[in-house]
Amino acid sequence: MAPVRRTGGRHIPWTRVGVTLLALAGAVLAASFMARQAGARKSAELCSGILSELEKPGGGDASGTVTGKDQDHELPARELLGMDVIGRLSARAVGLDVPVGAVGSDASLVPCQIGSRDGELVVCGSSYQGGIGRIGGLGDGDAVTFTGVDGLVRTYEVASSGTTKSDFDDDFDLLMYYEGAFGERHWVGCSETS
Repeated sequence: MAPVRRTGGRHIPWTRVGVTLLALAGAVLAASFMARQAGARKSAELCSGILSELEKPGGGDASGTVTGKDQDHELPARELLGMDVIGRLSARAVGLDVPVGAVGSDASLVPCQIGSRDGELVVCGSSYQGGIGRIGGLGDGDAVTFTGVDGLVRTYEVASSGTTKSDFDDDFDLLMYYEGAFGERHWVGCSETS
């Protein structure tokens, strides 16, 4: 016989309470998973759409002109699908090809630039979106290319990579990272080759 709890003359079996709590926890977990999956799909669709726009002459802008500059870092930006975009990052070694939003963009939707130190390009994203999580497969010496919306191409070579929970203390020309589920940052640092 299951233990019971007496509450005002009524008996509530503890197993029912436990099963109810487990069912509730399962529902919350399922809802969280479905929301994350929906976010991943939305991000992948947006990244794909922006990359398609970047392939068009003029980068999706009918006039073919840059719509503005990223004020903090002087990188040209174009508005594509409602987002200010400064370019795209690609690395053939791991199949990475993602748009890069300007400073202030939502990194949960599209990888974006988040500040810079002395000309360093720092790009943050989420692991599931459009492939930024693929940076973990990059090794020392692998090539990474940043192509700006103005057509300027910068090539980099992976110099180092790792995981940290602290601030970055580095001297890279390109730093890409995403945050894991427990706050750790998976990063790759690159040196410019051209």
